[in-house]
Amino acid sequence: MNTIDLTSGSIFRHLMKMTFPMMIGIISMVAFNLIDTFYVGLLGSRELAALSFTFPVVTVIFSLVQGLGIGTTAIISKSIGRGDMNAAAMETTNSLILGVVVAGIFILFGLSTIDFSFETLGASKDLIPMIRDYMEVWYIAVWFVVVPFLGNSAMRATGDATTPTMIMLFAVFLN
Repeated sequence: MNTIDLTSGSIFRHLMKMTFPMMIGIISMVAFNLIDTFYVGLLGSRELAALSFTFPVVTVIFSLVQGLGIGTTAIISKSIGRGDMNAAAMETTNSLILGVVVAGIFILFGLSTIDFSFETLGASKDLIPMIRDYMEVWYIAVWFVVVPFLGNSAMRATGDATTPTMIMLFAVFLN
């Protein structure tokens, strides 16, 4: 595992080196959603209305994934700081396993509560089928959000913020 020594040198320089790529990555995630919204908007206003109901649920899931990612970065970076690469490798594996298990729970819960959740949010009966079509795919894709996000968090723990940003930009490009 190749790590960058963040314990010596200019704190400001380290902060900028880590923060700037992360800002680009976050902006790319917003761009991802804007691109989806644009193309769904071309389908019609009802389709766009259906998509708008999904944003609160998607935001909650992204927030929980980010929490897992922050925890992943924190525990791995502490092990790297101690020089314990075996612990860092084990924590990376355990974080990914936890992410897969949590994603599985979200997928099962989400798929089983689509109609109830979105009716509770105020979606009309005529929008529910479109919401269901979108969310069934989205829930299954949660694994493809969680695993790369936690992998990116593990890379950031080594002091590499550029590679995760490039991965996020590639995902936006593919989208």
